[in-house]
Amino acid sequence: MKKVQSNSMFNSDLTPMFNGCVMMNEAAMKDEAVMLALTKAAEDNFEFRGTWGDRSTVNEWINS
Repeated sequence: MKKVQSNSMFNSDLTPMFNGCVMMNEAAMKDEAVMLALTKAAEDNFEFRGTWGDRSTVNEWINS
């Protein structure tokens, strides 16, 4: 069996967050971008939302 090298990104200090849907280390919990993305995903119950029907063009943004 090949031994996996220890890496701080894959440490064993993981904490369940967002009702146990995500396991996070301390660095991820302190990362504002990660937390904002996961908070938004949690609001949608971590369900994928297709983008094919939610498109806008630059012209629509400019003219709104």
